[in-house]
Amino acid sequence: MAKAIVAIKPPERSPEVLQEQALAQVNATLAAHADSVTSFVELLAALDEAGVLSGAAAMLSQGQELIEIVVRQAGKPEAAGGVKNALKLAQVLGSDLTPLFRLLDAAGTASEQAPELTGVMSLMKAARDPDVMAGAAWMLGLLRSVGAGLRADERGSRG
Repeated sequence: MAKAIVAIKPPERSPEVLQEQALAQVNATLAAHADSVTSFVELLAALDEAGVLSGAAAMLSQGQELIEIVVRQAGKPEAAGGVKNALKLAQVLGSDLTPLFRLLDAAGTASEQAPELTGVMSLMKAARDPDVMAGAAWMLGLLRSVGAGLRADERGSRG
């Protein structure tokens, strides 16, 4: 009597067939994402022209030595200020910059629409404008924040 088939063994493929299938899959993926691949290659070319790739390769090859240098430099007192500034910059770039953009837009239009102030009375009249009041309130808030920061720095440098 014949034995029952308990497992089906798939046919073995030669390395050439496997390589051919892998290349076909890579070609299909490249074709599906041609724009992205082209952009990536252009980015790599730009990084190479700027010397970034060779610099990164050199840094990777010097791995342990580079880490030791960075650690030694980070231990110096002046490096602490640079790290603090980098962290502040990251916080600013990660925050909502809409007020800054509004300020820059307003500065551009203000130079085009500057009112003519001929004396104290025209200044008083301009101060009643709701837009002037809103801008003055924002500027006072900015000055208050800058002043608080300056005073905190003074207290920190004294103590």
